[in-house]
Amino acid sequence: MWDRHRLPPLPHDRLIPESVNDEHLRFLHLRPMGSSDRGLWTGYVRSGYGQYFMGTSPTFLLASAAYRLFKHPVLYGSVAILWGYFSSAARACRATKSPGSGAS
Repeated sequence: MWDRHRLPPLPHDRLIPESVNDEHLRFLHLRPMGSSDRGLWTGYVRSGYGQYFMGTSPTFLLASAAYRLFKHPVLYGSVAILWGYFSSAARACRATKSPGSGAS
């Protein structure tokens, strides 16, 4: 999601970026997603804040947390994402709204 800003500008008339599905190029990420800064809790809370900031509906977030309940880490990730989302809402953090939603 955030990796595009790291790519160098391409000369659009000659080079075309592409993905290659090659068995020899695959690798396994050993670190869980979001754990690089201050651990899993911080990463999942940050993810919940990001979902709030991007304007995700509470219904979708609850469904997403329910789906994630039994995935590793069990219960922990769902609770942290919900905490990040609803604590951001309680603090009245500025969230983006989709165009035409009537929000300013």
